[in-house]
Amino acid sequence: VFVRGDQAAGFLHKAGRARRSPKSRAEQLMEARVTLTADRRRSEHREEQLARWENWVEEEKTESYERHRESSEQWREWHFDGVYPPYHAAMRQSV
Repeated sequence: VFVRGDQAAGFLHKAGRARRSPKSRAEQLMEARVTLTADRRRSEHREEQLARWENWVEEEKTESYERHRESSEQWREWHFDGVYPPYHAAMRQSV
């Protein structure tokens, strides 16, 4: 893409402002507002992701506990020889 020199010189400049002139107070406030809004959105997104992850971890722990409890219960029932009371019955009597 070829552009004439006078067009290329002003292409990257902000309209209405010299190259090294300071930003106006309104521009500074607007940029600060945009930055704060973006930071707030980013923070909310992180909080949502963290909450979602914590819920997932809690569900995984609960499911893992249930699977372990069920397999332990099945093992006890399978290996119960009838000589001693079942483990859960002995636990109820001791409490």
